[in-house]
Parts: sequence; structure tokens; C-alpha cells
Amino acid sequence: MTESVYVGRNVNWTGRDYDGFSILDMYPVEELAQYNISDVTSTPDWRLAKAVKCTINCPVKPENAYSCEVSGQSCGNGGQCINKICLRDPYGNKEITAIKQNSPGYTCRAYPESDSPFPNLIPTTKQGFSGVNKCSEFPSEPVSKDQALQCDCDYSKVTFANGAAVKYFKYDSLKSDNTNLSVCVGGVNNGNLCAENDINTSTPGSCVGGTCQIREKLAKNLGWRGQCLESDVSRTVNGQKGEFPCLSWLPIDKLEGTVDINDQNSNAGFNPPDNTKYCLNGDLYQKPKSFGKCEFLYNVGCENKGCKAEGEKYCAKFPGFKLKPEADSEELPLPGEDPELKYYWDANDPNGPYCGG
Repeated sequence: MTESVYVGRNVNWTGRDYDGFSILDMYPVEELAQYNISDVTSTPDWRLAKAVKCTINCPVKPENAYSCEVSGQSCGNGGQCINKICLRDPYGNKEITAIKQNSPGYTCRAYPESDSPFPNLIPTTKQGFSGVNKCSEFPSEPVSKDQALQCDCDYSKVTFANGAAVKYFKYDSLKSDNTNLSVCVGGVNNGNLCAENDINTSTPGSCVGGTCQIREKLAKNLGWRGQCLESDVSRTVNGQKGEFPCLSWLPIDKLEGTVDINDQNSNAGFNPPDNTKYCLNGDLYQKPKSFGKCEFLYNVGCENKGCKAEGEKYCAKFPGFKLKPEADSEELPLPGEDPELKYYWDANDPNGPYCGG
């Protein structure tokens, strides 16, 4: 929706106004989807983009109207071929660099806790915020933005000495998985990591004036990731110019390639113990092999005693199954026919006898 389209709408009492996700200079949300634009298979990068129909650089046998052949080249209709899909960014840009830079990626829509850690991007702290939680994966400051965001949205929370100290690491950090991870509580190095050989010692060398406390609790926390459609440019976040909170999110609970945060409780559901055995009682029909002794008759039956014997022998291979006579079926034998000598073939396979439970 462009500014001219919005300004030119019918503003009379009978006119209709836009509602829902009608965002200026963006395609309708229902026309956008998530696409992996990464050049590396092992590190997917899912972005919100608009697929356009391919008119050039299209495969001979396309999977759909948006399939293209050579990535990195134009595919018509102002689109660029990215990973075999003809795409534009949500704002109509046609250049491949704009598509990769402007298409919304994944950011944190909701943090796991009210006191989730901030990225340690700011070397100085304002008065009153000295105790704010920060990511401890790279404690030295300043750090790169990628390093500072290691704990963003998903993180490991390690607690020491009944909550006297808490450290935050990235979700799959090797540091947090170390059962001997310990910190100084009290003293000149309060809050710093201490050496393992100082744990439970009276005079820890790495914790002068304090004690070296081993970790007590490890919690893995997952946040809710989303794709931002519209930012609130009236204020910034994390003290960074150019970073703004999100005003409107893509209305999808779970994005491609993300973990379902509503399916993480191992106690919510049936979790049988290992090597569990079950009692089964089958009442199915099998399709055995064909027998040359049984002739195809007008009523798809078999009146040969040899056929009965062969059928019983074969059906015995299936525990709990036996050869089914015509008398067991819905159809009754013809007058004068012996139902005990009347055996049906499988209705789906005229070349096999009818075995049932």
C-alpha cells in the first residue's frame, strides 16, 4: 500500500477504511511468506519476502510459478532468483542486496523472563542500572554485536549459592554445561568466575576475601521469536541508535526453523519407559499367494477339498488367522452347495485365499 493509494481512498461516510495489517509501503501480509535466503545450507537464514512469478531464468519443469533456475540472477517481474525462488523484499525492492538486507529476519518477540539479560553492548552504565543482568558469554567489554547478542532470546541461566550470583550464557554454551562452573561470592572478585581447584577451599586464590561457589542450578530458557513488520521509531532499544522496538509482528506463532516453545514440557504428554512391551490382538486380513488347485468359478468360490487344505496350510503361517469359508461372509452359499467346502478369495486379490481372524 502506497501513500497515494491511502490518500486517494474514499473518505465519504460510505467509504471504507483500511484495517488489520495495512502497512504503508508494504505488500499485504497475506502475500508474504518465509524463505531461506542463506547461501550456506548449514546456517539457514529465514526472511519474510514476496514471491513473484518467474518469467525469465525459469526451469524447464518448474515446481511452481515462482521457481527459477540460476540463483543471483533476475527472474522477471522485478524479482531476483534466491535459492531457486523468485523474490522481492516486502517493500517492493528489486535489488538482491536490498532483498537480503531489508527482508525482516528473526528477532525476539517475547523474552523468557521479566529479568532476561541484556546484551553487553554498552561500556558504561547509568546510575541505578548497575545491577542489570547481562550476557556472560563474552564478559569483556567492548565486544562485537554478534558476541553481545549470544544470550538474546534463548540462553542458559546458571545459579550459584542460593541465588547470590547468577550467570547467563548462550543456550548451547559449553561453559554452562560444565558441572564444575563456579564464581566468586564476596571479596574483590565478586561475581567473577573462579578456578575449579578453589572450590570449597578456605583461602581461594582466585577469590581473595570471598568464597568460590560451584553452580547449583542450570535452566535452559527459550524465548518467542518473530518477524517484525513495523517498528516504533519514537524510541530506541539497548541504547543503540537505529534499533527500535517492534510495533507490529507477523501474526504467526511458530516460524520456520524455530523451536515450538509450547511443546517443551516433557511431562505434558505420554512418555512410556524404555523397552515397553504391548499386547496386540490383530483382526486383519492377509493376502496370501495364489494356488494352482483352485479354479476361478462364476461365484469366485472354490469347491475343491485340496484347495481347502492348501488354504488352511497357508493361513496357518499367520498366527490367529484361518481360512474363511463363504458361510462367514455376507453372501450365502447357493442351494445344494456345502459351505464347508466353499472358500472365498481375497476380494482385492483374486489370486489369493481369504484369511481372517
